[in-house]
Amino acid sequence: MSSPNKSENLILSEVTEGDPLQIAKGYYLSFPSSWLDFCEPEHLRPKDKNTRHGQFAECMRP
Repeated sequence: MSSPNKSENLILSEVTEGDPLQIAKGYYLSFPSSWLDFCEPEHLRPKDKNTRHGQFAECMRP
């Protein structure tokens, strides 16, 4: 039985146009709000999550 964490099970593919937005959404889901509040204080960030995700995704695009 092979482990799901082994590199032989890793699949790499080219980045698509929609990937940065999905990465941005995952980023905000992966960290607790206390950490995000420290990195991006509430008074400096957009209120709308879609705007936050979109702005972060734009930073990842070449």
